[in-house]
Amino acid sequence: MKLLKLIKLLLKETASGFKKIITGLNYTALCAVLFALSFVLYFFPVRPFFWSKILDSIYSIAQFISQDSSLLVGISNNPIFQPHIAQIIKYSVLLALTVYLLYAILHGLAWFYASRKILHHRISFWGYFGKFALFSLFYFALMTAAIVFSLNYSFSTLFSHETANTIVLVVVLLVIIYFMLISYGLLLRHSIGQTFRRTFLLGVKKAHYALAMFVPLIILFALLDIILNFAAKLPTKLYLSAGLVLLCLCLVYTAVYISGAVEKVEEKIEKKEKAKKK
Repeated sequence: MKLLKLIKLLLKETASGFKKIITGLNYTALCAVLFALSFVLYFFPVRPFFWSKILDSIYSIAQFISQDSSLLVGISNNPIFQPHIAQIIKYSVLLALTVYLLYAILHGLAWFYASRKILHHRISFWGYFGKFALFSLFYFALMTAAIVFSLNYSFSTLFSHETANTIVLVVVLLVIIYFMLISYGLLLRHSIGQTFRRTFLLGVKKAHYALAMFVPLIILFALLDIILNFAAKLPTKLYLSAGLVLLCLCLVYTAVYISGAVEKVEEKIEKKEKAKKK
């Protein structure tokens, strides 16, 4: 019975999310444009510039190693490689910082408008945006650390366990995204400290609620993947444009759904805890 009630609640919130993004079509479009702008800025001016610098240094290191494979021993302390390694680190840090700023500003605005204008929550811009940027920085740092650790492991093992390493990295990143989305949903009602505590409560102690809450999103993005696979035969520009539009609409729905579903699930948990005390 408890499971059925939870399923009914989430189904209701799923339908409510679709209804709200349709009725608030102007702000749905605005949020989609903000999400799209973040991808466009990343894939065109940002990524090509920084990646070209990073790949130039990697190519230079590869050339030295192809001439003398013994240079692999103590590669990080070798004076031949140090300038190139310094360049890789420098531009990787700048790339990470730029990506974070793009994400925090554009996605922060999209989540704010989704919460304020589509869901009609009474929230102040700077209060919400500041918390969103702070939590994004925290989770972004965790993701960056996971990726750096994975790359370091790949280089240290000379890519001998790459499949297992990739699987572990993907799982870790999905767990981080899981907690990040829960935090975004909690930002609407709680302070920074409360959001951290309640993220742990909902994400770990009440994981059965949280995991059930993510099922509609998993189905949505699985359907998106199926649609994009069917559309793969379209002309490249049309395919990429259609894919970007559909992805951004899914992200708008994610923002609306998570903000509403987390609130409803948290209310259900609070009522249950109060009933136990009585």
